[in-house]
Amino acid sequence: AWQKFSFQLLVAVFAGVYAYNAGHTWLSLPFSSKRIRLGWWTVVFTVFLFLAVVNAVNLTDGLDGLAAGTASPYFLFFGIFCLTANPNRSLAALNFCLVGGLLAYLIFNVSKASVFMGDTGSLALGGFAACTAAFSGGGLFVPLVGVMFAVSVISVIVQVIYYKATGGKRVFLMSPIHHHFQQKGYSEGKIAYAYAVVTALAGGVCALCLV
Repeated sequence: AWQKFSFQLLVAVFAGVYAYNAGHTWLSLPFSSKRIRLGWWTVVFTVFLFLAVVNAVNLTDGLDGLAAGTASPYFLFFGIFCLTANPNRSLAALNFCLVGGLLAYLIFNVSKASVFMGDTGSLALGGFAACTAAFSGGGLFVPLVGVMFAVSVISVIVQVIYYKATGGKRVFLMSPIHHHFQQKGYSEGKIAYAYAVVTALAGGVCALCLV
């Protein structure tokens, strides 16, 4: 775990320094036309964003089609965001291309999956998700559009804290929470579908504020 985190931190610092040197120091406020300038705090914010998102996406990759199905509408929103709120056609094109790649991948990854992404894929998706948000100024949209990624992380934190505080009791049957739903009897396909729909709805609501 410490080796994985150390490497993540190294890449996060690199991304933060790049964002600052490239002038990606502006942060758009959701549901507002206002932007705030972070200055050198861009490095700190990007490092935090990178570590949080990378691990959130990694935790969400636990069922067939879950991570890719959730990430597809997430990247679709940020593609739109990069074209409208903070015009960056190159970054928008990368997001749209990734959406196409993920949709093609889902043909083989939905339950029962014949192809799996593993840490190699989920960590890469998380890194791209974090960098897209940081370099486009859309960092504050991450917990809104990526709400299901956030839910995965929060469920793990709640489970661990409660488990240690109560001497072994649990809030969820398993964490991350998608495994709780699975233990409740929901199929992997239904859970993945629900995650994708919630993310798409959240992205749609946020996209409307960009018009």
